[in-house]
Amino acid sequence: MTSPNAPGGWRNPFHKIAIAVEEGEDDRLPLTVADLKTIFTSRVYAGAKRPKGGRGEAAFWFPLISMYTGARLEEIAQLYVRDLQQLPNENLWFFNIMELPRLHH
Repeated sequence: MTSPNAPGGWRNPFHKIAIAVEEGEDDRLPLTVADLKTIFTSRVYAGAKRPKGGRGEAAFWFPLISMYTGARLEEIAQLYVRDLQQLPNENLWFFNIMELPRLHH
């Protein structure tokens, strides 16, 4: 386990928190090296091209945010600029990803 007060002044605010995960809850597989090469040698990254039907800049940012945070694409898609937040008096930025209430029809 990493020290809550790591070198460079960074500290892990979650070092005492454990999250219970139910069996079978997350069936996502990690990306392979081949997957990463496919993504980052694509025209989006290697050629700075944006798909017209793929919401333009989302094609660039979604994979990066997903790789950095581990968030699912559905979680990233619901983010607004205001969801990128900073802890008060800290140099710690985070995405505030919250479960949205389900609408009943």
